[in-house]
Amino acid sequence: MALVCRGVVTRVLVVAEQSERREALARDLRRAGHEVAGTTSGDGVMAETRRTVDGPDIFVVDAGGGHTGAAATARASTGGG
Repeated sequence: MALVCRGVVTRVLVVAEQSERREALARDLRRAGHEVAGTTSGDGVMAETRRTVDGPDIFVVDAGGGHTGAAATARASTGGG
């Protein structure tokens, strides 16, 4: 997974209900040098997006359990937070 471009740190928000998946992804992304936050739900996506001025650069979404997280991510990425 190559998200670093010329040494730029990417802010990543990992959205997954299962803590094992979320933590594994976050761990790997941190090892690659990224700033990572994690959440389990669409509400968490909106809270994390509002927490910083620029919000995440990239969303990694495990949407297997439903569309709530994916819908919130799409909304947040278009500034609808």
